[in-house]
Amino acid sequence: MGPQRSLDQVDAFKFVTEAKAPVYRAVIERFAEAKAHYVDERRPPEILARLAAAGLPEGIDDETSLEPALDQLHAWGNLHK
Repeated sequence: MGPQRSLDQVDAFKFVTEAKAPVYRAVIERFAEAKAHYVDERRPPEILARLAAAGLPEGIDDETSLEPALDQLHAWGNLHK
């Protein structure tokens, strides 16, 4: 058996290990929730509305503060644009 990698070494799991993990997890949870209901919401206003309904995570106040989280999740391969 080869060496095991920790979660922080796999880009797809960085959303649970990075400093802003609560923000990243909240965004991923809203996408998963939307997908479970066959809703395709990819625009920041729609994502922000879902986050607000669930209780905005600290650090997300508006679309401007949401964009970096979406960009980072995309860079790690968690979200597609």
